[in-house]
Amino acid sequence: MRKKSSYSFFLFLLTVPPERISIRDESNSERTTVVGPYNEGDTMKLKCDVFGGKPQPKVTWNRDGYAILSETFMVPSGRHLRNEIVVERLS
Repeated sequence: MRKKSSYSFFLFLLTVPPERISIRDESNSERTTVVGPYNEGDTMKLKCDVFGGKPQPKVTWNRDGYAILSETFMVPSGRHLRNEIVVERLS
């Protein structure tokens, strides 16, 4: 009698949260609660730096329940991810 082969396969999906998230405005001031104040018609520029995290984090911005188009890229040092948005003509 022949023995049956036995195979085991394990798949571990490990999620590692980011070590740090930093949101900065156009004056490079780090913001932890709110941004502004801004005047009506102003342009708001924000950048979000995300350090660490696996799988690579995805940053999205929302305004009035809708996603805002933004650009995500690795900074030249390759140590963190950056996402930037520009919202023009604030109302």
